[in-house]
Formats: sequence, structure tokens, C-alpha cells
Amino acid sequence: MNDTAIHHSLGRVLWDVAAVENGATSACGLMLATPYLNDVERRFITERMRPEEVGHDRLMARWAREWYGPRPKRPLAYGALVMKDVLAAARLDDLGKFAYTFASVHWNEKNTLRGQAWMLERFRRVSPEMASDFAQVVGEESEHVAFGRRVLARVEREAPMVSRVIERFYQYVETVYPVVVNHAHVQVYKRVLG
Repeated sequence: MNDTAIHHSLGRVLWDVAAVENGATSACGLMLATPYLNDVERRFITERMRPEEVGHDRLMARWAREWYGPRPKRPLAYGALVMKDVLAAARLDDLGKFAYTFASVHWNEKNTLRGQAWMLERFRRVSPEMASDFAQVVGEESEHVAFGRRVLARVEREAPMVSRVIERFYQYVETVYPVVVNHAHVQVYKRVLG
């Protein structure tokens, strides 16, 4: 596969990653609209996490545009699923809204960390500049995962029922998202990057 074909395939996937990051930005807004965060957690989401998710969206979209071209009219399955879940969560009561969006964001960020070493190695072969940008995203996502773990620990102590609802939604995303990610991203990465 030549470099142009590799960049084109990866660019299409990066448009999907940008859509997932956009979903995370929207999910942050939905979490902030509920009463389940304390002041420190709200400040972290407002001052750090949400702006960083916006930055991740823009960064991935910049590489996607460079390698693929304009955003495709038909999204890949992963970004579409995350956006569907955010829209579904927006229609729930505050508890459902918080639990669903928290579970989705937390799983996605943990998934980024799980695959980061494999991805960084492959991105470095294609573009050291893009790999550097991806490493920045991974560094910020690792702080988001640590934040999510702190929120989960607090919620388990202070609101066990909320914790159980988060766990149910997490079981859903943990079952469905890996299948969709594998289909939409991993197979492309393996095909074009080895």
C-alpha cells in the first residue's frame, strides 16, 4: 500500500476519532448539567477536560483533513455510535444523563490509553509529527482517566446507587464499544499499518 493510500485510510479513521472527541465534549456539557459532580470536579471539567476534548477534536480533524480531505458525509460507526449515545443520554433524567455520559467518556479515555503504545509506534512510522500530536492527546486523556477514577471512588462512597447506575451503563459500553471500535478502526490500522 502506498503512502497516499495509507494516509487516506488513516484520515478517514481520524475523522471518526474527531467525532468521538466531539461526543466527549458534548458529554462533558451533559455531565455539568446534572447535580452529581462536586465543585472541584465541575471546575476540572470546565477548565481542563472540556477544553482539552475540544482541542483533541480540532487536532484529529486537522490531520484527517490533511490526509483524507473534507469530513465524509457518512460517518464511521464508532463516532456515530458515540454521538447516538450522547443524544440518547440527553433525553434521560439527570441520573441517567450523568451515568451514561460518564461511562461513555471514561471507557473511551481508558481505551485510548490501552492502545496508545501500539498506536504511537505505528503513527511514528507514518508521521512523527502526527505521533507527537497523538502523544499529547494520550497525555491529557491519562489525566482524564485519573480524574474519572477519583469521581468513581467518591461516588461509590457517597452515593452507592449512582455508582450502581454508572456500572450498568459502563457494562453496556464495555460490551458494545470494543466491537464497533474494532470494526471501524482497528481493522483499518492493522491493514494499513501492520
